[in-house]
Amino acid sequence: MAHKIEDLDNPVFVGDAAWHRLGTTLPHDKDLPAREALELSKLDWRTDLEPIRSINGDVIIPGHFATVRSDLSPNDVRRYLGVVGDKYTPVHNEEAFEVADILRNQFGARIETCGSLKNGKLVWMMVSLPTPVNIKDDRIHEYFLLMTSHDGTKRVTMGFTMVRVVCWNTLTMALNGLKDSISVPHTKTAPEKMKWASAAMVESKLYFGKLSEMFTKWANETVDRRFVKAYLEAIFPDPVTKDGKEPKRNRNQNVRDEITTLFNGKQIGAAQDATNGTAYGLFNAVTEYVDYDRSTRQHNGRQADDSRLESTWFGSGATLRSRAGNLLERALVIKSNPEKMSDLVLSVN
Repeated sequence: MAHKIEDLDNPVFVGDAAWHRLGTTLPHDKDLPAREALELSKLDWRTDLEPIRSINGDVIIPGHFATVRSDLSPNDVRRYLGVVGDKYTPVHNEEAFEVADILRNQFGARIETCGSLKNGKLVWMMVSLPTPVNIKDDRIHEYFLLMTSHDGTKRVTMGFTMVRVVCWNTLTMALNGLKDSISVPHTKTAPEKMKWASAAMVESKLYFGKLSEMFTKWANETVDRRFVKAYLEAIFPDPVTKDGKEPKRNRNQNVRDEITTLFNGKQIGAAQDATNGTAYGLFNAVTEYVDYDRSTRQHNGRQADDSRLESTWFGSGATLRSRAGNLLERALVIKSNPEKMSDLVLSVN
């Protein structure tokens, strides 16, 4: 990815600078408290509420307020984060991420990355659990992705995600019967945060245990060319025009070709036993495409790298990864007859 995150969105990394390869990088053994992480990321500011006035300034619009950054001047348009109702209670960055310090002190977790998107409208922090797991010879870390927004669009949320050490692509997916995130409304009470942190640890053990079990099973399943072709056609089917004909430019075929190339030896870590010719390697080819190679449009003047990161963790990239994983699990049941996978398309689209 190119180094294009805006000055206001300055991530900090402990150890390797994953995903963006930029920002403030600290030694691997650095135990970073939440407040220090926020300071290094230029996120040690408050979120204030200001009344919304008419153009001439004489009339205050009732029931609505603007959320603003306390560290920028009134003349800086980037200061304004969103519009909220009169029941909205701001939760400042330091308050939102107090739970990270609880995870550090009580459970041995470590803050590894911290940053923001869209000039601070969305703020995030990655907290790693102390013990990595192995899927055969592929080493992965378990993470909490803490996130809050200051424009009224999202609650304070903790998502569970696995990250491959070899290339830092994320392996998050929704699992039947298990939550892949928990969230709380904006609150300032310490007991609530402690309860939230404890619940997250309980939920994460179930989630990560189930995901590790599934990935290990996939790493022991070899898949052939026919399976790969049918599986990718189910995820990225050929588009059809209104007259029923295939368009001249088939972008989904290009996507399938790109993922197939990754699976056939071009993805990072392709030679590992866990990924070489296996269902797990096929899923990782999809996730590497989503995290690194998938084209991302710029929105409202934002850089493509910002949009890609948001998509990977919170948007269409995360949805695509989940769909791909759930389809793969079902497709392996009918592995002996991959032509039937076309019947699964309607259930995942």
